[in-house]
Amino acid sequence: MNDKPEEIADYYLFDLRNKISSEFDEKNHYFNSVVKTDIGILYNQMVWSIFTNEKVNSSQMLEMIALFNKALDYICSSYILLRHGSYTESLTLLRASVENICVGINIGLENSVFNQYMRSDLGCFTATKSVSYANKHIKFIGVIWSAFSKIAVHPNKQVHGSKPKNGRDFVEIGGRETSEYQDEVTLISISLVTSLLLRAIEITLFEPIEGDVESLRIPGTNKIRKAVALDLIEDRLSALESIFDEERQQ
Repeated sequence: MNDKPEEIADYYLFDLRNKISSEFDEKNHYFNSVVKTDIGILYNQMVWSIFTNEKVNSSQMLEMIALFNKALDYICSSYILLRHGSYTESLTLLRASVENICVGINIGLENSVFNQYMRSDLGCFTATKSVSYANKHIKFIGVIWSAFSKIAVHPNKQVHGSKPKNGRDFVEIGGRETSEYQDEVTLISISLVTSLLLRAIEITLFEPIEGDVESLRIPGTNKIRKAVALDLIEDRLSALESIFDEERQQ
């Protein structure tokens, strides 16, 4: 490799990442397709529910949508980072996405919290309470947020430390440290957070239809969509549990 600093940087920033993403796509064709489909479903639902919902004209709803939109940005960026070998960085963005979802739900459904959010200075709004609040509406979202924090945000030996290779601990400078289930688990996690955001939209921008638990309606209209998020969340959690069971048995 040429010793010129810029050429070394080009290798680590671009050439190596392109190689990693090509290998990633070849290895993970099925779950890549699942994630892309889920993001497409989410985007379609967001756009449709926003532009057909008169409630979104209020500043409270607009701020909630802004948080949901940022959550979607984090999801997409998480996927891009994972394809380029940035596993922990991908999970860190998923944690940020879940936090935005929780705060969005909280300010969208609670006027007092919305007012507090609007008055808060940069970095002064405490999201932890919003996570607890959102957990009352979406089961396990608090546990998921906490898991991302413990795994990716807070330094730990298991994820951030050296990895065993050929009988000794090893660190590959600039390389991609992988485990057998790393890609699969993270892709399913991206799909899971996508489904959490979809559920947040169902909760805040739709209303239930009496006698029809599978459908939701835009308030004040006859516009109806099927409620799909809970089934997707359950499926993704089940898929993760199956992987963890398999890993524990080895």
